Amino acid sequence: MLLIFGVALIARAFITFRDNVVRLNRFVPVFRHDRITVPERPRRGGGVLLAVRNEFNAERCEMVCDVLSRIDLLLVKINFNYRAVYVLVLYIPLNSHDLTYKVFCDLLMSLHFLYDSNLLIVGDFNVPDYVSGVCGHSKASTSCQLLNNLICFYDLKQCNNVRNSNNRLLDLVFVNRCLSCSVIDSGIRWLESTIIILLLSSSFNFRKCNFVALYDALNGVDWSFLSACATVECAVSDFYSVLNEVFRCHVPLRGRCSGSYPVWFNKNLITLLKKKNRAWRRYKTTGSVYDFETFKSLRRCFKADVAAVYREYVRGVNNDIKTDPKKFWSFLNSKNNSSSIPASMVYNNATITDPQIIVDSFADHFSKSFTRDAASTLPSASLPYDNLTLTRISDDDVLKAIKCLKPNMTSGPDEIPSLVIRDCAAVFADPLCFLFNLILNTSCYPMRWKTSAVRPIHKKDDRSEITNYRPIALISNFAKVFEYVLYNSSLHYVSHKLSPNQHGFTKCRSTETNLVSISQYLSDALDNHSQVDVVYTDLSKAFDRIDHGLLLIKLESFGVSDSLVELIRSYLSDRFMYVGGSVLGPLIFNIFINDLVDDLDVPHLLFADDMKIYLTIDLIDDALRLQGCIEEISRRCKLNNLVLNHLKCSIVSFTRKTKPLLFDYKINGSILTRRESIRDLGVIFDSKLSFGEHIRTIAGTAFRALGFVLRAGREFSDVATLKLLYITYVRSRLEYASLVWSPIYDVHSSLLERVQRRFLKNVVFMLNGAYPPRGCPQGLLLGEVGLQSLLDRRMEHSVIFLFKLFRGLQECPHVLERISLRVSRSGSRVRSVFYIGQRHTDIGLKSPVTRMLRNYQSVEAHIDIFCCSISQIKKFFSISS
Repeated sequence: MLLIFGVALIARAFITFRDNVVRLNRFVPVFRHDRITVPERPRRGGGVLLAVRNEFNAERCEMVCDVLSRIDLLLVKINFNYRAVYVLVLYIPLNSHDLTYKVFCDLLMSLHFLYDSNLLIVGDFNVPDYVSGVCGHSKASTSCQLLNNLICFYDLKQCNNVRNSNNRLLDLVFVNRCLSCSVIDSGIRWLESTIIILLLSSSFNFRKCNFVALYDALNGVDWSFLSACATVECAVSDFYSVLNEVFRCHVPLRGRCSGSYPVWFNKNLITLLKKKNRAWRRYKTTGSVYDFETFKSLRRCFKADVAAVYREYVRGVNNDIKTDPKKFWSFLNSKNNSSSIPASMVYNNATITDPQIIVDSFADHFSKSFTRDAASTLPSASLPYDNLTLTRISDDDVLKAIKCLKPNMTSGPDEIPSLVIRDCAAVFADPLCFLFNLILNTSCYPMRWKTSAVRPIHKKDDRSEITNYRPIALISNFAKVFEYVLYNSSLHYVSHKLSPNQHGFTKCRSTETNLVSISQYLSDALDNHSQVDVVYTDLSKAFDRIDHGLLLIKLESFGVSDSLVELIRSYLSDRFMYVGGSVLGPLIFNIFINDLVDDLDVPHLLFADDMKIYLTIDLIDDALRLQGCIEEISRRCKLNNLVLNHLKCSIVSFTRKTKPLLFDYKINGSILTRRESIRDLGVIFDSKLSFGEHIRTIAGTAFRALGFVLRAGREFSDVATLKLLYITYVRSRLEYASLVWSPIYDVHSSLLERVQRRFLKNVVFMLNGAYPPRGCPQGLLLGEVGLQSLLDRRMEHSVIFLFKLFRGLQECPHVLERISLRVSRSGSRVRSVFYIGQRHTDIGLKSPVTRMLRNYQSVEAHIDIFCCSISQIKKFFSISS
């Protein structure tokens, strides 16, 4: 027996026409095919029944065939409120003749109205070979091969693995790829069968809803009923019940199809593709010349339609790039295949191609990333004099938090898009304010908002290796709004307590400020002919291994009130995804690792869990001092139950000395790997600080990206579209953190300009129909296309960085303290605001501070960073170039 969406299906119903009429509450109509007792057929088994709840329309489809009289069979079309599903329930008697299976399969394959429909087949086929898994083997029975041909023809999959009390798999459940479903054991036994429940997945299709009617309905909801709820769980449950009731009235449902097609495929093309594939499977089954000609005809039509639909889609994407940019980027990402997970993955040295096994392998890998909380071992800390409390949340706080959501269709497990919440901010402000204050007052976080969907995000190296991915949680948008409220309320209090050397997830700091800080320190030391040893550490899965007990202790030491600590305890408990993907997660993580570097007596920098400690090494005592700091950090990691992976930690000695001091630094007795170069936050630092390897690397990746742009650009006739592609995919690679590595040698500058020159020549060819001659001036090409040289772009970026430093838009204290202001004497001919100190080497000349000040000095007569704006700076460089 099987239950589905208010539909009861019974195979081997053991009923005959002499049995009383079957009555099931709320199930009308009831369709039956009673077993027929004939001499050659045993009485045991047989009879099928299908009952449909009265809110669904259902009609029986007649199947007439003499051989089918030996099979108990029902075919019913059920119209759910989001789609129609053809349900076939049957019982084939044991030891039936192969001819019975052949006639049944041929008849089912001839029903054209099933070809493009949602099909569900349930029943007892009495084909032990198929259940035992020998299907497709040469020893498989004829009935098994016939059943397998039917399954291949309709592209079905068997999704029932629930066995009865005798450990036998009686009923098979086949669904086509248009349906996404799962089968679970209800725990109920009926005769010798196990009652199973098959769940067809569906969701609200907000893309096709009537937003005007939906918003009017939401605006008319009276939320006063929430005040009668005494608990958070009750209030949240009632809140969603009302929302879902409104959605059911105004938002259509859709099934979750497991198929995946290019973004430009339309419905007709998908239908034609299915027909073509079905014709091919039929030909492979029959070997008929007629079936092969049918397949060739469909293939010919499909190829022609693909070309026409693709051209029309590209034309629409090109024309709508300003009004619908998301459509444009979705199309480009599908061509670049940049975000997809490979069809073949590797896990535990085994290659996996089955999608379900890949999903299970990801789940297994991610589950190993989390550890149980150990006993809290941190010493008690004295509480600060100030205290972070949050007693009440206002409507304005909620509205401000809602504005932080992105205006798109992104949704979490509750399937409510952020766009709907943003558009109805005024409607949701009052009920959310009540819910949030109830959560604050009870220090209880709702279980519904602890549920999250997990998305694998590639970190590095081989994309086909599952261990190279990390989990990111997709949480409900209402949960995000609450987290934004807490984040906005606590950020000001927490930010000044965090280490100033933390550049990750911190306002006005970024990877670039981190890199500029270390680059300036290295440049100053090497300019003075010194050596700097930098230890790059690696914390294994630090985000996923936060000890919650220790975290709560640290929150108390930060001055977080007891009620908020209890709320965060509730927020963290009974969930599996804690940090990745949430709003509060990064802030909580920064608090947790903040004491790793407290009172550390050597320079250090962090970007989230990426930490580096460094020191100028002139004597062996300096190296011993750095080694002592390494040991102290290792000790603190153990106290915080964090794993410092010595195999991935490394040391780089930056110097131009011919005989540097090479000290063997150790972590837990293991000598760290010494490297000549290292990639730090996307920039390759070599021990000579020449950045030659980095420039060659980004030039290579930019050329590869340019190849993709030029290939994809052939689809578009608009030069502006091609420029947009170049700026996004190519130039961004050539400009990331350019203040750190900007070249001073022509050999490096020309290598970068060569990438842009290749693009310029292709655009000029598109405009004029003639390729520019060899040696054509770069300035002429830039002017015709309307782009700046990369050198001018790097100058502009350095001036903007200086502007942000002095206007408080960027925090980089290690760099700011290296900048000196000039106090000019009366009548002095030197008008520069900044004093540029003397440099001894080319490394000093290309240091971030020197480069910023020199570039600003060259435009100081036209730009005043103390009274202009960023747009004015960009406008000046655009005109001057």
